[in-house]
Amino acid sequence: RIQSDEACAHGTAKRIHEPSQQQSEPKLSRQVSRSRRGSASAPTSSQLVQKFVLTGGPCGGKTTALARLRQFLEERGFRVFIAPEAATTLWANGLALSDLKSEADVLTFQLKLMQLQVFLEDTFAELAERTGQRSVVLCDRGTMDGKAYCGSEECWRSVLSLQGLTETTARDSRYNAVLHLTTAANGAESFYTSENNLTRSEAPPAARALDDRLQLAWLGHPRHTVFINTEGGFEGKMASLIAEVSRLVGLPATGRKARKFLLSRVPTAADFLDAGLDTKSFTVEKCYPLSVSPGDLDSGYTYVRRRANHEGMASYGETRVRVEGKEKLEFKRVLTDREYALALSTADPKRHVMRTQRTNFNWGKLTIYIERYVEPNPDLCLMFVQAEPQLAGAALELPAFVERLMVQEVTSEVQYTSY
Repeated sequence: RIQSDEACAHGTAKRIHEPSQQQSEPKLSRQVSRSRRGSASAPTSSQLVQKFVLTGGPCGGKTTALARLRQFLEERGFRVFIAPEAATTLWANGLALSDLKSEADVLTFQLKLMQLQVFLEDTFAELAERTGQRSVVLCDRGTMDGKAYCGSEECWRSVLSLQGLTETTARDSRYNAVLHLTTAANGAESFYTSENNLTRSEAPPAARALDDRLQLAWLGHPRHTVFINTEGGFEGKMASLIAEVSRLVGLPATGRKARKFLLSRVPTAADFLDAGLDTKSFTVEKCYPLSVSPGDLDSGYTYVRRRANHEGMASYGETRVRVEGKEKLEFKRVLTDREYALALSTADPKRHVMRTQRTNFNWGKLTIYIERYVEPNPDLCLMFVQAEPQLAGAALELPAFVERLMVQEVTSEVQYTSY
């Protein structure tokens, strides 16, 4: 039981039975109860707390990454909380693969796994919020990882239904960013091992297949970044990860940035199908609210965003941009639908509310989305490619149909910025 005043901490058992104490306890209980309310679909982001998922195939470097990020952020004044991987907790404490004898067993396991993951994440997020300090919750895997491990699409849909979730809310409304560390079995095969994880059993081909399924499971999250194995080695991979997290929390950073290309038209569904590409499509609405700050291009500005899939399931977010010298720093948080509606009601009348159709896909080691503008420039189509620093300005290997549509790179051209 939480006791709210100094007298409770130093008093006697007699005081617990006094009427005044009996009257005060329900009030405190209500306060604590209110702070615990929520569900797996409720946004768990705030001005103080951000929540990031670390995911990826086996032997991708998650354990090391969690330790590195914790040290890096704590040295810069952040509180850091780590929500442990729920699956490892279960496997390491008595559960065995042989216990999953039927489809019903697998479904029950995946459901309990998600419930445990959500409980751990929300517990750390709530406690981080109560510190009153800038905090980051690092999640060792997240809700969408289960999709890659479910034996069938039917099993996954059942897990979501029993948990009261849609795929959109499970993927987009719980996390500020998804950080995918590619398995060493893809690009760093000589370093792939199972010796540092007793629950790891995948051979390299299976590890690569699992890594691909995890990428597809998270495809469509508004801040989904894939960190690959390059000539820079593991340290280069960690440097890219730290640079990305720095940007997410509003610290100066160098590293991967989006390159922007003008396309002559929007690719068709047949273009993607012929190239064998899986895609996720959304409608996006973006506005610049005066209720936060008028802002300007030189010092910074704020925008809010609504993103909905073809079924109309939407997620909402806010991005605050601060400009320091030539560096643009961003701080993002998840919004509720009511917070978004309030911001939209105070949209800057001098700026358009932008509406676009967005298509996300992965191509090899690149994360790409194509944006067709509906308002205010219905003829404009831009492609955004998340690229490592060494690829800045370099020729990119892209799908043939995309290369045919590319007009020019417009990364640094002001007339193609949203603001």
